Amino acid sequence: MNYERDMLARLRGDIPLAAVFGSRIAWFEAARSWGFDSPYMVLQEISPGRNYTHDGASGMHNPRVQFDMRAPVGGAAELEAGRAALLGVMERDGDVQGSTKFHFGTLIDSDQEVEDLGNDRKLLRLRQDYQFFWNAVI
Repeated sequence: MNYERDMLARLRGDIPLAAVFGSRIAWFEAARSWGFDSPYMVLQEISPGRNYTHDGASGMHNPRVQFDMRAPVGGAAELEAGRAALLGVMERDGDVQGSTKFHFGTLIDSDQEVEDLGNDRKLLRLRQDYQFFWNAVI
């Protein structure tokens, strides 16, 4: 059971997201070697969100994940397309990918800015935080 692996496969397999980011969708550490000339998306888990009942763990998880989409300054249209595609994926209910069933996600927070990397390099950054449920399937 690895929801992180299944989440990547789900996102990379989505045609509208792949049209914007290709395979440049990864969890935080994997993206460190990417350059700044193409759009990319980086995921980071903010809270694991394991759910419990009075009897213990319920088997359902409710993490909050931050999605950072970055593109060169001229790439506002690409980030907008990425934003719309991500919303479509995260608001779908019942997707099964690998050993994970993903349930409806809710957009919790969002912001956009220009990041100054120095040496006349700037990136557009669109951050969206989603909270969603998932459970393992066998």
